[in-house]
Amino acid sequence: MVIIRIFRLFRLITVVALFFIKAVLIHITTADPHLRRKRFEQNVTDHSDLALKALNVELKVTNPPMQDQTYLIVSNHLGYLDIFAIAAAIPSLFVTSVEMKETPFLGWLTEMGGCMYVERRNRNNILSEIKEIEAALNDGFNVVLYPEGRSTNGEKVLPFKKSLLMACADSNAHVMPAVVNFRFVNGEPVQSKHRDWLCWYDDMPFITSIWNATQINHCLMTLDFLDVVHVNGDSNHKDIATKAQNQIEARFIPLSTADLQGIS
Repeated sequence: MVIIRIFRLFRLITVVALFFIKAVLIHITTADPHLRRKRFEQNVTDHSDLALKALNVELKVTNPPMQDQTYLIVSNHLGYLDIFAIAAAIPSLFVTSVEMKETPFLGWLTEMGGCMYVERRNRNNILSEIKEIEAALNDGFNVVLYPEGRSTNGEKVLPFKKSLLMACADSNAHVMPAVVNFRFVNGEPVQSKHRDWLCWYDDMPFITSIWNATQINHCLMTLDFLDVVHVNGDSNHKDIATKAQNQIEARFIPLSTADLQGIS
């Protein structure tokens, strides 16, 4: 069993290495910043699909967004697997924290993915962060925002932080809520005992989370895009956040109760 897990880890490392090599080539050969970011975005999409396959995760997507529209996608956040899922489903730029940028290894991965950064420890830069997200939306990029502010252990959806949702007010984008659920793991309905295989949360070391995930023989993961929250100049970001969170909470299956109620 250990040998099998090591092989799965090697597969994922290979995918990451290929992602990095391609990203470096894009950085070297693409002078135009907009085109470079588009190529970074597509590179993330291509390798996210491979990463899910390397970890034996089957992704089922329902109601995928129209490709000719631009969206601020807001989703619940369980760890890196939902990042792979959304990126594999639709080319997007992700908003993450400055702390992530400062983390060894993960920092250069996010930079090579074209991520935007917010300083969650200090809100003095909130207006400039909103403007950066707004600019990306106006440039035609889909942007993924995790309004919970951090990944969770799957017990519940945390209250949304609302301020960054103001980015869509002066753009042509609408808010697209999305919900990620884990359905089946290794032939049985997902249970709370699988939490540390599927979620990366709190102070769990990244390498520990990855090693835990190598226990997955097969996982069915669902990504459901929900009803668009239409935005105009008069929209209130608190109302937008409430509408998005209500939809996500209604479709989210907490890991703490999944093993008690079953999965349909």
